[in-house]
Amino acid sequence: AEAEAEAEAAAAALEGIREQLTSRIVASRALTTRTLREAAAKVAAEPPAAPKVEFELPDLPTPQLLERYLAEAAAADFAGESAAAALAIGACAAALGPKQLHASSAVVRLAALAAEGGAGVGGREAALLSLEELQLRVGRPLEAF
Repeated sequence: AEAEAEAEAAAAALEGIREQLTSRIVASRALTTRTLREAAAKVAAEPPAAPKVEFELPDLPTPQLLERYLAEAAAADFAGESAAAALAIGACAAALGPKQLHASSAVVRLAALAAEGGAGVGGREAALLSLEELQLRVGRPLEAF
């Protein structure tokens, strides 16, 4: 009888512990749910500011704009700057047309930049990417330029 009483006491103690743990878990989940809802409401009420974008889309490509992009290609320091300069040069040259591209001697200057490198570490890479982009955008062999 004594063993039975001890077993029942142990079972009751375990049941009490189980109830305490269950109530803590339920309270924790309720707290987490409430916290998440409050955070979502706060973000909805005051959305975070959009990051400032420095890129400006020009109204019309000009030879001066092409010159600026050529200078950016020469000064490129990392892969992102090289790729951005190459895309900008390609788009600008495609909009200006083959005559303006020839007049700017951009291809000759890019070939020299590819051979020598520029002020930035990524200058050579920017020049090579730019030449490839020009080939795609202009649609003619670059030897003519």
